[in-house]
Amino acid sequence: MARVKRGDADAFGELFDRYRRPIFTFIYRMIGDYHRAQDLLQETFLRVFRRAGEFDESRRFPPWIYRIARDLCRDEIRRRDRVEIVPLEAEPE
Repeated sequence: MARVKRGDADAFGELFDRYRRPIFTFIYRMIGDYHRAQDLLQETFLRVFRRAGEFDESRRFPPWIYRIARDLCRDEIRRRDRVEIVPLEAEPE
């Protein structure tokens, strides 16, 4: 992550390759939607890239990226819970 903070694009690619599969699995297990999990995986890595400067190098990277993914999943679950599903057969009021 130190290399990513210095702007090393190859280092970011290495992080992506290393954590893509376990983070995707984590997200998919939390939300249960394959396609939405792919979107949240991308959003997770986008946030890692954008917030690289905030990363505290005295800490470990895995808990940080998993926390980002967890927070995105929680937001997704809250968003889904708020969406009202109306059957097509329902009559408008």
